[in-house]
Amino acid sequence: MSTIVGRSLSENEAMLLIEDYNLDSISFIELIVGMEKQFGFVIPAEDYRIELYATLGLTIDYILRRTSIE
Repeated sequence: MSTIVGRSLSENEAMLLIEDYNLDSISFIELIVGMEKQFGFVIPAEDYRIELYATLGLTIDYILRRTSIE
């Protein structure tokens, strides 16, 4: 995956967004909107689940999956 992302993955990838980055419900919506704007895809309502983005690594994986679909 580090080849796809273009950088080496670090232990920060395992950090929990909710706990380590204090992601609350407002920040979660801002994250969703920001990903849609930045990467040019629409996140379907069924993907508005915090567990899909629980860590930085999971969030990167989601973005990579979505950008390869579009």
